[in-house]
Amino acid sequence: MPEVQGLPTIDQASNIFGNTAGGEGGGVYVEAADLTMSGGELHGNTAAGYGGGIYVDAANKTVTMTNVKVAENQAGGKGGGAYIWNGTLDGSLAELTDNTATGGIVGIGFKKNQATAPLTVPANQQTKVEDP
Repeated sequence: MPEVQGLPTIDQASNIFGNTAGGEGGGVYVEAADLTMSGGELHGNTAAGYGGGIYVDAANKTVTMTNVKVAENQAGGKGGGAYIWNGTLDGSLAELTDNTATGGIVGIGFKKNQATAPLTVPANQQTKVEDP
């Protein structure tokens, strides 16, 4: 699983698929970094903890996802598609479907008073939920 630090960009040709993490962030774990992902997919990743597709623990940082498909990811904790513990998740997804989470919040979860998620999610798909 890629761990992101610094100021990286993941472009349209990138598909992050079939990864497994024993803790958080099955596909991507973002720590203390800004990240821009444009196009591509977070698909079929698994985390034993939170954030099957992506986990963000980046205070005062922003992860921007534009036209990204987030689908069929699994979390043993919360946030099958994504979980934002600390920081901001922004942008607009192309798809948010078929993610699962044993601990709840199958789409995107963000921690109350620590994280924000102004991200736009397509209508009639999974949702983003503030986690108390």
